[in-house]
Amino acid sequence: RAEVSGGGRKPWRQKGTGRARAGSTRAPQWTHGGVAFAPKPRDYSYTLNKKIRRIAIKSALSAKAADNAILVIDGLKIDEIKTKPFAEFLGKLGVEGKAMVV
Repeated sequence: RAEVSGGGRKPWRQKGTGRARAGSTRAPQWTHGGVAFAPKPRDYSYTLNKKIRRIAIKSALSAKAADNAILVIDGLKIDEIKTKPFAEFLGKLGVEGKAMVV
């Protein structure tokens, strides 16, 4: 009810009218009223401990290494820091699609 504009005063007095009690014209059962249990935007994200995150990365890299799906290059030297030469370099290595460079 608080998220709907209007409905500040009681529509009629509490007793003596023969009608049901009403405190606001924006109650859920009224036309143009609020939604009883409306969905609220929530943040479902959570944090992982550093140790757990490190173990997860280690496990993922170990699984990639077991499948021979990882390529380790020691000492990368590129003349200019541009996308085109680096893309050509990846092409010479036979990397296709997605690649993670660390």
